[in-house]
Amino acid sequence: MDDLSLRRLRYFLAVAEHRHFGKAAARLFIAQPSLSAEVKRLERDLGVTLFERSSRAVRLTPAGARLQDDAARLLAEAGALRRNVLRTSAVSGRLTIGFVNTMLHRGLPEAARVFSAAYPEVEIHLVELSSAEQAAKLDAGEIDLAIGHNVRTAAPAVSVVVVDEQFAVALPAEHHLAQAPSLAVGQLAEEALVVFRREVSPHYHDTVIALCVSAGFSPRIHHEVMVWQSAIALVEDGLGIAIVPSVHARLAATRPTSRRLVFAELSATKITSKTYGRYLAAGPAAPAAREFLSALMRYLAASAR
Repeated sequence: MDDLSLRRLRYFLAVAEHRHFGKAAARLFIAQPSLSAEVKRLERDLGVTLFERSSRAVRLTPAGARLQDDAARLLAEAGALRRNVLRTSAVSGRLTIGFVNTMLHRGLPEAARVFSAAYPEVEIHLVELSSAEQAAKLDAGEIDLAIGHNVRTAAPAVSVVVVDEQFAVALPAEHHLAQAPSLAVGQLAEEALVVFRREVSPHYHDTVIALCVSAGFSPRIHHEVMVWQSAIALVEDGLGIAIVPSVHARLAATRPTSRRLVFAELSATKITSKTYGRYLAAGPAAPAAREFLSALMRYLAASAR
């Protein structure tokens, strides 16, 4: 099977173990429609139905139960094969990785430890950078791998979607919309927005603008920030609302100030928050960058099970 098929097997295993597409998607950091589509493609490729789906539950069919055992074994063997082959290749030296802050909460540190244990000959250097900074430094050769939002480079690059998740709306707990489990973008037309400065994250800034314009209004941008912690702090203090990746809803539950903050699903939009891994195709550290991305994707898939 090719790498795409292996990825679909990882997605299948996550759904099989959670018995729920929504929970599996959240653990994989991808949007639920994307996960459902990948599983359907796997079923089509195999010519069998893997799950019995209903509004209340997801159950494995006999074919799905058999595949669950075989897929787990196949993925373990594929991982061992990759590690054994790459130990004799050019995966060595120093790998400098630029990353956006939210990757600290999406498995980047854990994946770095796993990678270092498998490839001790590679020295990893992590550098926190905005998406805009990553693009410039990747072109300049100052970093080898960029993990950010739509990092564009002048030189030919390999790009992989690492995280694909839905947006949520962060609101102060006393806000008049705070009791709504989901909100349409149009309901935010009169709200004061907290957004990233465009020079820090052009992709996120433009995505928020596009969401609002598509709903028929120009956003009322009251505050601009450089890091997510600042956006969340301003919302907690009642100075506005923010459209954020859904990972922040999970993080807020662990914070002592979470009672001052609520999150609502952003409904009726197909636009998602994507984080990419990108490295220069002809870069000297391309083999190590490619393998690190594979290790990160494997870790994210494994943590969902």
